[in-house]
Amino acid sequence: MITELVDRILTGDDDAAFELEEQVDDDPVLLRRLRPHLLRLIDAEVYIPVKLFGEADETFQREAVRRVESGEDSEQDLVAILTATRGPVVEAAFRGWLERPPSGMDANALTRFLRRYGWDFDDRGRRREICGNVAYRLVPEVPAPSPAGTAPAEERCPWCTAALWTALDGDTADPRFAAALAHTGWRGRLRILTCFVCSTYATVYTQVSPDGGATWSAYTTQPTYLKERKPAPEEPPAVRLVPGEERPGGYEGHDCEGGSTLGGRPGWIQDPDFPDCPACGRLMNYVGAVAGGDTIGQDHGVLFLFLHEPCGLAAVVSQFD
Repeated sequence: MITELVDRILTGDDDAAFELEEQVDDDPVLLRRLRPHLLRLIDAEVYIPVKLFGEADETFQREAVRRVESGEDSEQDLVAILTATRGPVVEAAFRGWLERPPSGMDANALTRFLRRYGWDFDDRGRRREICGNVAYRLVPEVPAPSPAGTAPAEERCPWCTAALWTALDGDTADPRFAAALAHTGWRGRLRILTCFVCSTYATVYTQVSPDGGATWSAYTTQPTYLKERKPAPEEPPAVRLVPGEERPGGYEGHDCEGGSTLGGRPGWIQDPDFPDCPACGRLMNYVGAVAGGDTIGQDHGVLFLFLHEPCGLAAVVSQFD
């Protein structure tokens, strides 16, 4: 089946690429069976979907690195494949390229590729994963929690005065939270607050602590136009999301109608928008997503959730179709 689909891809059958991608999503083990075919794909200048190259072996990685450095193939396409692949060969290549970029690229472009595919290097030059490999469905709690009611002043939006909404609340004592947040280094209860209205205009940061403490962060920057025209306050949805069944394959994708997820990797609606920690400048870890269909019962885009454990900061980034 794999060989047949690859043969169809090489004849220009776009449907075959989608079929293969769907099979890989359903059974990630198939990526290993793709290894013998990967050089055939790039020889034919077939570079997407990049997830097909996720289990490329070191032989393929070395050849792809050689082609990037020789300039004989499309450097940017091969760099995208390599960032999705990872591994010692890729990491060593990127360390060298960030110091001395291949022809036609620069360090900023290489950094964008790394961030697009969810990793970077720490202060010691070691690979740091921004996303986790375990994901769980987030589902509305039953029975539903009571309406938000009156929130204390410290849990109200300083821009529109609406009560802040709890986008995520869980503890690593729960094995599902522990597994989904393992890549972040977080231990204890994590409660991420946001303004359900104002988060559609700007990234909202909250200061968080392992005892469940969460307060609006002064790092949240209000757009100038919001200072001139303050949004009307709206009470947040009376919905609390809790972890459900495990998502297959680490889960990557968005579903505005009901794709809320704890862990996994973001399926961006627009361009990737991994935020930097405003306190130290390091890339924040991805921890989940909240879909509008799970909160207000209709397409309201997706709120992507992030955490930087060393600085105790969480972030909420919104995207819409």
